[in-house]
Amino acid sequence: MLLIYDPEGDVVQVELLDVRPGGIHHSDAPGNGLDHCRGIDRAESGEIVGYYFMGASDGVDLRGLPHEEALFELFSRCGQFQVQHTYESDPSPSSAASRS
Repeated sequence: MLLIYDPEGDVVQVELLDVRPGGIHHSDAPGNGLDHCRGIDRAESGEIVGYYFMGASDGVDLRGLPHEEALFELFSRCGQFQVQHTYESDPSPSSAASRS
């Protein structure tokens, strides 16, 4: 899993797989389709190959995404972004605050 941040566009791209150029067939908005700040990138087969998060400096919302646990661990290691999540990894107060 690879996290790439574009500070000029304020966008985080997370690649789950090594995607060749043109390998992303389409992107879906999670949930009801009205979520324009994050998306799921899919291969032609429908397999999830990555995610994107726009406005990342304001935080990223992982709630309800497939791979939420792995994404949370990746963003935690990075330590640069505030993360909203439902994944329970650490009962510490700082972790609980990020779930609100």
